[in-house]
Amino acid sequence: MGLIDEIRDRAVSGKVPLEDVLRHCMVLAARLKHDPLKTWTHQELSGYQSSADVPDYRVVQATLRYRDVGPFHLRSDLVPSSRVPPESDGILRRIPLRPGVAELEAWQGGGGIKVAMPENLHDYLDAAGLESWGLTDVYREVSGSTLKGVLSTIRNRVLEFVLSLEDQSTEIDSAAPG
Repeated sequence: MGLIDEIRDRAVSGKVPLEDVLRHCMVLAARLKHDPLKTWTHQELSGYQSSADVPDYRVVQATLRYRDVGPFHLRSDLVPSSRVPPESDGILRRIPLRPGVAELEAWQGGGGIKVAMPENLHDYLDAAGLESWGLTDVYREVSGSTLKGVLSTIRNRVLEFVLSLEDQSTEIDSAAPG
């Protein structure tokens, strides 16, 4: 079994960690001298730097939640959609997932992540009237199922790539003399 077959079989199997599949892709990228694959697998394994563009499949919609702590209560709930102006909704809820796949897999296994609001988004919270509620904490939550979808997309991209290589090698083999 060749490297392409091995990557294909590992990508199809849900039992092989995606991190291992991508490491095999790095070997393939080196053998093929395929810089786009090398760059992509490196970013998926090590994470996307803050200066790098994050692929669309890694930009997810989060749930906007708040935590309210009072002298006799602790409450956590969804921020009502009616409290978030439409022009702020996308900015507040969209999260680019920059970490490598190992961290995404760990988050997915833990049921998801809670992401603090960056300081530069507090103006949007104020415009939405959320700061005036006197809430202790407003945060964004990304579910485990959303993370699973991102990881599945990465696995599918690997599979699509190696299948396209198989198609090309079949065409080359059938065109070869002899």
